Amino acid sequence: AAAVIGGFLFSLILFEEKCEPDASQEAALIALYDSTNGTSWQWPSYRYRNNNWLTAEPVCKWNGVTCKGDCVTELSLEYSNLQGSIPTEIGNLNQLERLDLEGNTIRGSLPSTLGNLSNLKQLILNRNNISGSIPSVLGNLNSLQLMHLGDNSISGAIPSTLGNLSELQAMDLTHNRITGEIPSDLGRLSKLEKFHVYFNELTGSIPTTFGNLRNLDMLMLEGNKISGTIPSTLGNLNKKLNWIDLRDNSLTGTIPTELGRLSILSNLYVGVNDLTGTMPNEICMLQTTYGSATPFLMVDCEEVECPCCTQCCVDVTPVAANNCYWF
Repeated sequence: AAAVIGGFLFSLILFEEKCEPDASQEAALIALYDSTNGTSWQWPSYRYRNNNWLTAEPVCKWNGVTCKGDCVTELSLEYSNLQGSIPTEIGNLNQLERLDLEGNTIRGSLPSTLGNLSNLKQLILNRNNISGSIPSVLGNLNSLQLMHLGDNSISGAIPSTLGNLSELQAMDLTHNRITGEIPSDLGRLSKLEKFHVYFNELTGSIPTTFGNLRNLDMLMLEGNKISGTIPSTLGNLNKKLNWIDLRDNSLTGTIPTELGRLSILSNLYVGVNDLTGTMPNEICMLQTTYGSATPFLMVDCEEVECPCCTQCCVDVTPVAANNCYWF
């Protein structure tokens, strides 16, 4: 028992030694306060009664700050009226596991020092005004599980280094201005469950390496400029993949029969492309093998013959009259 207790105390000492000095942590938080107009921060009354940042209270008791020991491990300042940019000093919070600044008015680019946060598990920055490109150093975040950067003004390409995020489960880059091709390296994200990049300006083809994403359950690529054919390798994802949305791209060719192996497929949207041929019978048969739920199959029936589709959409203008965009 003494050995177990001693080992536990030793592990605690090691954890505390990994922290930046208190002054460095506090300086990073003060930099965030100053760069995002901290005097105007607001919270709903049910969360915090008043703003206690930069008061005599210990840093670990400031609103939205969570610590383990003396180490800052979480910053949860979502919907708190932050206005400004994320300071480079944020990279000094080397034990940070969760950074949630969703729903503020943060502008400017993402600092490359975010790549220093080797313990970060959740990066939640959606619904801001962030611009610039995604720093390639984010590929250093080996513990990252969630990357939510949707609903911003991010431009540039998706860095291939993000394929190094071996723990990543969800990537949300929706509603941005991201260009370039989807890196084939993302096919190495063996734990990825959700890949949401709809409504960007992506080009190129869907990587065949996505057939390696055995835990993927949602593939959302709607509203880009993606071309080429639908990879038959997606049929390899027969244990998890249940939602595919490829609408409003420039895909060509036929719908691969291999998608009929997706035994739990519940939603397949491929309208507003340049596809041809007939919906494979293997996919039509899913409607009778899926069980109590019926797959939602939508194509543009002027392009693809589909006797089994639950909805034949018509790609017309104005968009308000275009049922290819309806669920």
